Amino acid sequence: MKNDGTPEVDDTREMYIFRVTDPNCEKTFTIPVPMHERQAWCDGMLIQDAMPSLSQEDRELLISGTCPECWEKRIPEPWHMYNPHCEGECCNH
Repeated sequence: MKNDGTPEVDDTREMYIFRVTDPNCEKTFTIPVPMHERQAWCDGMLIQDAMPSLSQEDRELLISGTCPECWEKRIPEPWHMYNPHCEGECCNH
C-alpha cells in the first residue's frame, strides 16, 4: 500500500500488489497478482481457479494470512492425517 492507504498497482504489467503480514511471525510478504486474476477472485471465483499463476502457498497466504513456515508449525506433515478424504493418493502413505 502507498502511504495514503491506497493499494499499489503496477500499470506497466497490470499487476495488483498484495502485502500480507502473518500475525504469527509478523513477517510481511509481497504477492504480485495479475489484475484479471484479482478481479476474478473478487467476483467470487474460487482462488485456485481465479489465480492459477500463484503457488499454493501464496494462495493460502492470501486466504489465511499464514506463511508456509508458520503453516507447517500449525499443521505438521503428514497433513493427510487431518484430511478425511485422503486415501493415500495425496501423499503415498
